[in-house]
Amino acid sequence: MNMGVASYDSSQVATGNSSAEVAVQAAGDAGSSSDAAEADSAKQDDGSDNAGDAASEEKGQAAENASSPSDAAEADSGQRGSGSDNSDSVPTASVPKTNDDFIDAYNSLTDTPFVKEANYTANDKDSPYYRTEFRLPAFKDVSGVHGSIGGASADIVCYGGSWGREKCVRVYVDDKDSEELAGIFRTCVEVLCPNASEEDREAYESEVIEQQKDGYDPSLASGNYEGIDLNGYLQHRSLMIENTKGE
Repeated sequence: MNMGVASYDSSQVATGNSSAEVAVQAAGDAGSSSDAAEADSAKQDDGSDNAGDAASEEKGQAAENASSPSDAAEADSGQRGSGSDNSDSVPTASVPKTNDDFIDAYNSLTDTPFVKEANYTANDKDSPYYRTEFRLPAFKDVSGVHGSIGGASADIVCYGGSWGREKCVRVYVDDKDSEELAGIFRTCVEVLCPNASEEDREAYESEVIEQQKDGYDPSLASGNYEGIDLNGYLQHRSLMIENTKGE
């Protein structure tokens, strides 16, 4: 490699070139060599820069890939959390607010359905289905349905809905068969307390029926069981039951 030191060329002397021209030529050759060295160095620097950029890009990609599983895990955790929140939300069933709603709900739970026989106005004193309490303002002009459940006579009356009060379905049943009456009572509880647990319903029903069998006429009001908000009575041959809370 020419390191930029001027060399003596006899051919240049033989052709008559002066020593100054020879020096200039030698200097030009040295400059060219220097330029080539600088260009080579620049290429090496450029290669080094490119290698550094590539290494930085690879490191950045590796860091991004490393964070991606964490991001995915967080997203998956968020989805599981959202599912958990939804599972905590338990839908509530509504208490029947009309005669037809009660009949439909009752008949869906039993093989011995309510069979409709007649419609009437509750406070009509000439109706064969009139009861003493129907004289009260709450029962004015409200509709009643008379029918049967197996061998029992049954009346369903929807009343209320005024003075800020919830509408309420009241059920009357008269039955000579106390076992059949107890079964009707159990189904009515399930219809009128749809949000009570099965365990609480069964415990409540058993308590009331046992009292009735012991000769008492137990009130249906009870604050001992969550979701059981009933009013009425269970006697030896008759039942009156309603949910006045409306939920």
